[in-house]
Parts: sequence; C-alpha cells; structure tokens
Amino acid sequence: MTSDDATAVPPPATRLDPPRTDHERAPAPAARSVPPRTDHEPWVAAGLGLLDLDIEFADPKIARQVTGRAGDTPVHGYEIHHGRVHRTGDHAWLTIDGAPEGSVRQAIWGTHVHGLLESDDFRRHWLTEVAARAGRTGFTVAPDTSVAAIRTAQLDLLADLIEQHVDLDALDHLIRHGAPADLPVIRTETPSAR
Repeated sequence: MTSDDATAVPPPATRLDPPRTDHERAPAPAARSVPPRTDHEPWVAAGLGLLDLDIEFADPKIARQVTGRAGDTPVHGYEIHHGRVHRTGDHAWLTIDGAPEGSVRQAIWGTHVHGLLESDDFRRHWLTEVAARAGRTGFTVAPDTSVAAIRTAQLDLLADLIEQHVDLDALDHLIRHGAPADLPVIRTETPSAR
C-alpha cells in the first residue's frame, strides 16, 4: 500500500506479520475484513464478509458489563474484546450505554455483547422477530423459560454431586496447605523437546 491508499481495505487474507496473540489470530468472523495494524506488527485477515463492517484490534482490551436496549427491550451482557468496529454499512442492532452497537444485515446479526440470550425478555423478543423474518408463522417462544432459574438448578446439582463424591476435607487441606512436596509431576513435553 502507498500512503495515498492507507485507508483502503487491503486484499483479503494478506498477512504482513504474524499476530501477537492467539486472540488476534482470528478476525471478527462476520466482518468484511480486519485492516492492517498501525503498530509494529501490522497484519490483515479476511472475514467472511457477512456483515459490511471493518474491525481493527487495539489496546486496551475492553472487558466490561453493559446495559442498553434492543428497540424497546432492555438488554444486559458483557463485552470482552480487542476489536473495534471502525466502519460499518449495516444497521445497528442495539443501543449500549447510549451508543449504537452491533450490526444487522438481512438474516445476520452480530455484536460485541456476550450473554444477550440470558435476558429472558430480550431472548423471547428476538426469537419471535427472527421467526417472523424467516416466515415461521405460528412460532411461539416458551413464556416460562428462565435462564437464571436453569443456571441455579445446574449449580445446585453440581454442588450436590461435589458434596457426594469429593473428599471435601482433603480438598480443603489441599487448598489451605498446597500440594504435597512429594507429589509426582506429570511431564507434558514431547520426547524431542527434552
């Protein structure tokens, strides 16, 4: 690229330098592309092109709880990502903390927000909308499914199983005092790495 076309999206799947971390190896899967980095390790990777947006990776990593709306329906979830949408040609899906978030194009929906489907009202509203767009007349979302209640039941079951099948006194001792000094070590390297 020359300085005149620095803002142009480079050809797909051109890797200039290897990414720094495993997290940076995969672009946002639905994005059109991931532009070159501006720091010392620029690279470009093609997305699937399902959404008309471009992502760039930047520090710091965003990790936060968020609240907002999808139309009239309240939403909550969390974000954990380095990617920043820096251009989109699609409609926003959500409003998070007062700003547009996500991307909708025909039957493709994308967002940085995780955990949206744990919100019972949002999930019911969205599944109803998706079914209507797909022409699924007569589709009815279960009105009594509660993700929080299901999660609590699963955690209670896990706690009961641990209580029944784990030596809790030995586990408590291990937590308080650490592993015994004579505990055997399992080696994980391959013979050629020794």
